[in-house]
Amino acid sequence: MLLIVFPAASWYYLNSGLQYRRSTMAELKEYGTFPSENWPLADGSQLSEEFLKKKMLLAHQMPDAGHPELVKRYGETLRRLHDQFEERDELIFLTLLHGDSARVGQQLMPFAETYELEDQPHQFFIRLDDNEFASLGKEVLQPKSEAASDLEEPSAFFLLTDTTATIRRYYDIREESDIRRLVEHIALLLPFKKDRELIFKREVEK
Repeated sequence: MLLIVFPAASWYYLNSGLQYRRSTMAELKEYGTFPSENWPLADGSQLSEEFLKKKMLLAHQMPDAGHPELVKRYGETLRRLHDQFEERDELIFLTLLHGDSARVGQQLMPFAETYELEDQPHQFFIRLDDNEFASLGKEVLQPKSEAASDLEEPSAFFLLTDTTATIRRYYDIREESDIRRLVEHIALLLPFKKDRELIFKREVEK
C-alpha cells in the first residue's frame, strides 16, 4: 500500500509545484529593456555598465519629500527585500534621485540611515538631472498607462528585470499583494544555486 501511495503523493506535489511555477512565470511579460550605460552615483562615483551585465535589477524613482508615505513604503520594502535576498549577488537594487548633489544628499542621507540601506552592498543610489529623471520615469520606470495618465504624480512602481535587462513586470508599491508577487517573481527569476537552497520567506506569512 505504501509503495503505491507514496509515489502518487510525490507525483502530486511535484506536479503542483510545476503548475505553480508555470502559472507564476506566465505573469511575467516583456516591457522593453532597462538602459545599458554607466550610471552616475550620488557619492560621485560611477556604476559601470559592465558590472550590471547578467544582473537582475529592481529599480524605482525616489519620491520627493512631499510624499512621505510613498518614501516610507519604498524604504520599508527595500529593507525587507535586502534582508530576504542579501546573499544573492545577482540581484541589484537601484534607487534613482534627481537634483544637484546637495539636494540629493539632503534627501538620501536620512532615507538610507532610517531604512538601514547605507551599507548594503547591492544597493546603489543613482543621481540624475531633472530632465533625465523625468524622461526615464516616463519611458522606463513605470507602466505606459501610468506614465500617460498623470506626469505630475511621483512613480509608485518598482520594475524588475531578468538577467538580460529585459523588464518583466511592474509592481505598485501601494499594494501589498503586488509586493508579495514581487518576492515570488524574484525567487523564480534568480539563477538556481546548486550549492545551497535559497531561503524563501513568504511575505504572506508575516
